[in-house]
Amino acid sequence: LPIISFYPTARPWNNHVVIWLDGRGKRGVFDSADRPNPPVRQLLARGASVVSADLLYQGEFLAAEQTFDAMPVVKNPREFAGYTLGYNHTVFARRVHDVLSLISWIRNDDHAPAHVHLVGVNGAGPIVAAARAIAGKAVDRAAVDTKGFRFANLRSYRDANFIPGAVKYGDLPALLALSAPHKLLIAGEQGATPTAVSAAYQAAGKPGNGNSVKGNGDENAMHAANWLLK
Repeated sequence: LPIISFYPTARPWNNHVVIWLDGRGKRGVFDSADRPNPPVRQLLARGASVVSADLLYQGEFLAAEQTFDAMPVVKNPREFAGYTLGYNHTVFARRVHDVLSLISWIRNDDHAPAHVHLVGVNGAGPIVAAARAIAGKAVDRAAVDTKGFRFANLRSYRDANFIPGAVKYGDLPALLALSAPHKLLIAGEQGATPTAVSAAYQAAGKPGNGNSVKGNGDENAMHAANWLLK
């Protein structure tokens, strides 16, 4: 995976690593002047290191000026998802695999961080929600900006976020609920916590570990940066 990492220099490293994932790939951690963006600078100022990456079909996986518009499919005589997805992982699933690889790499790195956190913004929220559900206690805190995303609203099985069964089994709120009982901050839901998430954390005996904030994209990113190191 194409990786970029930032290490604090103004103060000692506090043994926290934040995996910051953006729907635009690793370029999303930079501002218009090619400096680390404000949330990343905030994390560095507090002593955390920050890692980002291009997931499949992002950034360095594409040629110059190339865009990723539709999930590749196998050659078939008619438009049917089963020809491709009966045998191959979706792009969404493969990007989740990429995130899990990042988590494993950092957890087993020679630096031996005490805490690993996960952030998904600008379209990476659903991917982070799924990875968080699988990673369990390997991730200490996760912040997910959903931007109101729902799998039910996709209009093509070739959408990069398509995954079979997602709607049938509870859509994005169900993925978020699977983070229970671990600490989770949700943004992009108008400040409300989805009912499935609240129920899961209540059932896990940790109702205070699943919280929501209200704000726009930039505000949500700063909320995440401040919350992660509390």
